[in-house]
Amino acid sequence: TGVQGKAPMEHPRPPSSADSTSGYFSSGVSCADDQAGLSISLQLRRPEVMLFAGKAGDGVGVTSQALLLRTEFLLDYSRHPGHDNLVCSLSGLHIISNNRKPHLVLHPCDLEFSKTFKSEEGLKMLTSVSTIDIHLSATIVHTILDVIEEINLNLQTEEPDPLTNVCHMGSDLEDLWSPKKIAPQMFPQHSVDNVTYGQQCESRLSESLTVCMTKLRVVLELEPAGALTGVKVPVVMVRAAAEASLHDWSSSVHMQGEVQLQVSYYNANVGAWEPLVEPQVEV
Repeated sequence: TGVQGKAPMEHPRPPSSADSTSGYFSSGVSCADDQAGLSISLQLRRPEVMLFAGKAGDGVGVTSQALLLRTEFLLDYSRHPGHDNLVCSLSGLHIISNNRKPHLVLHPCDLEFSKTFKSEEGLKMLTSVSTIDIHLSATIVHTILDVIEEINLNLQTEEPDPLTNVCHMGSDLEDLWSPKKIAPQMFPQHSVDNVTYGQQCESRLSESLTVCMTKLRVVLELEPAGALTGVKVPVVMVRAAAEASLHDWSSSVHMQGEVQLQVSYYNANVGAWEPLVEPQVEV
């Protein structure tokens, strides 16, 4: 009996250089290319935005009322095959007023918006807001209205002179009486042969948008004329919480939401808040 020897096992030769496309190196590169994606991150640490409106004083000069906005902005975006993700957030958002004495109009709060798309699950968007605490007074409301008025004045375009407008009006008018050539109407052609029965309705991905605000607190305050500078007296307090969701707005939209509301007024005689609109409690 003869004994047959086995052929020696051949080992794959490693690539001769990093630029070589032979052997296992080329297959590894192709896998990496298939998983390529894009990631963008933007962060602004403690930017300050000041909104102010100047008013002429009574012979004193110009008095400026300002609102200072501070927050931390973060934006993250990533895109990969079959998966997109976007997150935008405002951390520590608060507003300070310099009227009489600097004080907080909007106490620090957090806002976040996220958008996720997956080829298997569809589109999901979520907006979440932390506890919002707002203190409003007559001076603050006037400041906000003055700022809005200043912005509108700066955005308005200059109106042309009426005399100049009349001269150019004749050239801008369209001639309605002269005969004109009728242009042929083009309609899209639909071929019946391309229609495949049973596949006319394409499968639509699910869509959802959820908005959640855990707690909102708004306090309306008075500024007595004879009181000390910066003294404010609370009058009305509104507490609310809301949650809403919207689904499939491209095909068959349906929405549901829930709002909780409570209003109280401050009784100065007893120094306590008393209910004005009580929340409904279901047992």
